[in-house]
Amino acid sequence: MQRSMRRDMLLLALGTLIICALFFGKAFHIDDTLLVWTAQQIAKHPADFFGFEANWYGFYAPIVHIFLNPPGAAYYAAVFGALFGWSEPVMHGSMALMAVALVLGVYCLARQLHANPLPAAVGSLVSPGILVSMGTMMTDLPMTALWIWAIALWLRGLDERYPTLNAMSALLIGLAVLTKYFAIVLVPLLLAATALSGRKRWIRAAWLLLPVALLGLLDLYMQRQYGVSHLLGSSELLREFHERYALDSGRKILMGLAFLGAGGAPALFVAPWLWGRKGRLTLGAGAAVTAAATLILARSGWQAGLSETTYSWWFWPQYGLWIAAGCHILALALAELWQRRDREAVLLAFWLAGTLFYGIFVNHFINMRVMLPALPAVALLCVRRLNSRRENGLPAFPRAAWLGMLAGLALSLGVAYSDTLLANSARTAAERIGPENREGRTWFSGHWGFQYYMEARGAKPIDTRNPDIRMGDTIVTPMNGSNRIKIDKPGSYIDESFEIPVCSWLATMRAECGAGFYSDFWGPLPFVFGPAPPEQYEVIVP
Repeated sequence: MQRSMRRDMLLLALGTLIICALFFGKAFHIDDTLLVWTAQQIAKHPADFFGFEANWYGFYAPIVHIFLNPPGAAYYAAVFGALFGWSEPVMHGSMALMAVALVLGVYCLARQLHANPLPAAVGSLVSPGILVSMGTMMTDLPMTALWIWAIALWLRGLDERYPTLNAMSALLIGLAVLTKYFAIVLVPLLLAATALSGRKRWIRAAWLLLPVALLGLLDLYMQRQYGVSHLLGSSELLREFHERYALDSGRKILMGLAFLGAGGAPALFVAPWLWGRKGRLTLGAGAAVTAAATLILARSGWQAGLSETTYSWWFWPQYGLWIAAGCHILALALAELWQRRDREAVLLAFWLAGTLFYGIFVNHFINMRVMLPALPAVALLCVRRLNSRRENGLPAFPRAAWLGMLAGLALSLGVAYSDTLLANSARTAAERIGPENREGRTWFSGHWGFQYYMEARGAKPIDTRNPDIRMGDTIVTPMNGSNRIKIDKPGSYIDESFEIPVCSWLATMRAECGAGFYSDFWGPLPFVFGPAPPEQYEVIVP
């Protein structure tokens, strides 16, 4: 390994760990709760990973019907939890290692794609979608880290004739599939890369049967252990969801582009260096058309998401900006295909298009998590585009372009700060309510991280199938939460209402603002700048 490469990788690892350290005290948030519960179950019963029930939708059900991901990430977290405890610093520390693996994987993959590796790795690190995901305990970050290394090893095995690397890549794909089912798309993706690498290497494709076999064995085990097929169950749930919440394709495409553009924001910040004079003029004209279209939509009262909220004026310029950014990313992929027409261009285009298609048309809702695998491809596209500057005798990555990376870092840290305050507000609310200090029992509706901290303090989620609320009990409800249950019991009244302050100038999950980082149910943008209200809670006495 060259000295410069060792230096770059050391600096990248240290920088990633420093950023991840900002999240060590972050409360468990959104679906973190499901993964931590599953990891705790694995620590007790390693072979019975889904052998418990949870109340997530207002009634108790087997976790196998709630946590629709394979248990790979939970096994990983269980090792740390069993050794060091289940505190937030320990859990987030485990994901920090995955974040380092992701960033270093992009660095190595960029070298394999003949691109400038350091800007590619930094561009991935400072992307809002990736940096904010480093502060979660969900399956997407470890799956993406395994995804990156699987591609890097597969291409190196093809190019340098190391079949052992192809075998290692297939194993990593299998681990990625056992972390999140979507990773199985790596099989056709790498088959296409193999086809473009020459006939003599087709025999290597046999290794891609390994992840398919691992997926089949997992599903057979789950059918035998729990009587259900996770794959079929997930497919049925997706079908039912699309039938119940049907949105026209135009709206979904715009939302998908907005999430892609916002998640890969550094691509927009370095755009002036990616294109020639004609390209910049075309880009500017496209941005103007997009802005005009969003203003027309705003004047007509068109709603971009499932929420009935009428968004404020500051929402629409941001919506137009990030849609334009998403279109810009697609233009990068098309330009790469048109100009190079090589294996790497096809790989990156298929990688980006496949993830975007899945996020828009297949997954039950659009969120930043489902776009996460595409963001390293965005960084790689930018760096490969900048490589064309060498033909004109210009530096492949001009110093001024680092200002775009710095802008991406500032944006990402702002979004991460807002999301951290939002997560911590649920823990603060549980501490303020103090169920362990109240007379009678304390019930709650709403889930996510709030449920984790309420149950840890002895409160119970309302069970709509077996309600047992009595006189003297109290019910706590977050006004901004999932699966809230309305209490219409005669004589009930609000005993206490309080607010927990969060970021007042940027929102990540707030329907009034149009922000839905983890679900477009809350809004068609992952984050929105503008006035954001505090988190509200009500304590009801039945």
